[in-house]
Amino acid sequence: MFKRSNLISAVGLVIGMALAASACTATPAGQTSDQGERLTGSVSSDKAPGSRADADAAAPADSIEVPKKKIGLLIYVGASYIQKQLADEFVRAATALGWDVIVQDAQGQPGLLASISQSFVQQKVDAFVSIAAPPSSILPALQSFKKSGTPVVGLSGYVPDDDNLIAAIFRPSEAVQSVMAADWVGVHVPPGSDVIMQNFDPQQGVRMRSDVFRPLMELYGMNVVAEHQIDPANLVSDTINSVRDQLAANPDVKVIFSSIDAQLAPICNLLKERGRNDIVVLSQFTFPDTAKALETCDTAVVLDATNWYTGWHAADALLHHFTKGTPISADAEVAKYPHIFKVVTSADMPAGAASYPFPDVGKKIYADWKTQGYRLQALPEPTTATE
Repeated sequence: MFKRSNLISAVGLVIGMALAASACTATPAGQTSDQGERLTGSVSSDKAPGSRADADAAAPADSIEVPKKKIGLLIYVGASYIQKQLADEFVRAATALGWDVIVQDAQGQPGLLASISQSFVQQKVDAFVSIAAPPSSILPALQSFKKSGTPVVGLSGYVPDDDNLIAAIFRPSEAVQSVMAADWVGVHVPPGSDVIMQNFDPQQGVRMRSDVFRPLMELYGMNVVAEHQIDPANLVSDTINSVRDQLAANPDVKVIFSSIDAQLAPICNLLKERGRNDIVVLSQFTFPDTAKALETCDTAVVLDATNWYTGWHAADALLHHFTKGTPISADAEVAKYPHIFKVVTSADMPAGAASYPFPDVGKKIYADWKTQGYRLQALPEPTTATE
C-alpha cells in the first residue's frame, strides 16, 4: 500500500509537470473549488502604474468611454457545445462594451483555420481571439498579428505556443479536473479495480486530462487495463464500438474514463443495454447532452468547471489593455474572477437543467466595469446555459 505522503508528493509533481507545459496560460493560481477553497497561487497587491489594481480602481459613473473595436473570433469546432458557449459569452461581453465581433467557425478543418485567420489579418481586426485552434494551423496569421502589434488571446484548452505569439490563453486547468477525477475514484472505488480510458491526444488540453489521470490511478492502486484513441470524426460509433471491445476483453472493469464530454451519453446507453450499473463513468463538463445522460445514468460522474468564464476573462483583459495599456494576463483575470471546479453527479443536477448552475460571472464583471466608470451598453442575457 502506498503512503499518503507519497501520493500528495506525486499529485504535486504531476500537476507541476502539466502546468509547466502551459506557460503563458491561465494556471490554477487563484482558482477555487466549489467550496471556495483556494487551490494554489497568490495575488499581488502592488499598485504600480499600469497594473491591474490601477485599472480596476473606482471612477465616476460613465466617465470612461470604451473605444470602438473590431474583434476577430475564430472557433475551431463550432459543433462543440463548449466552444459555442465560449464564443457566445465573449460576444455577450463584447456587446456590452460596444465592440463588433466577427465570428467564424472552422468546423475543425485545418484549411479553414488557415484561411479564416488570414482573413482577419486582411480585415485589420483590433484583436484576434482563437478558441482551441492549434497555433501551428494558424501560424502565418499569428506571425502577422505579432508584427502589427495586434493582441492575440486564446480560449479553452491548453495549446502549445513555443514562439510566444499568443498574449495569454484563458482556461481552467485540465490538470485540476483530472486530479479531482482520480481523487473521486480513490475514495469511492476499491483498490485493485480495473480502469479503461478513452483518450484524444491530438488536442493538447484533452491529452493533459489523460496524462494526469493515468499515473494517479497507479498511485491509488488501480489497474489501467486498456486505452483507446478517440476518432472525433465518428465520435459516437467509435465510442460505442471501442468501449464494447474494451469491456469484452476486460469484463471486470469498474471505471471508464472519457476525456471528451460527448462520450458520456453513448457510454451510458451502452452500459444500460448491458445491465452494467456497476461501472463508474467519468466525463467532462455538464452540457445539455451530459446533463441529460446524468438523469438516467446513476453511475456517471462529471468533472465540471467554469470554462465559459474565459470569454469574460478575455474581454476584461482586452478592455484594460485598450484603455489603460495593462498587459494581458490570464493569471490576473483568474486571480480576480476565479474558476470554480465541481464533481457533479445526478444528485447534484437540478431537474431539467441544461448544465450545472454556476454563478454568472458576466454580471459580476459588468458591475465592476460600471464601478470603474466605463460607459457601457446593456448587458445581454446569456444565449447558452449559465446559472
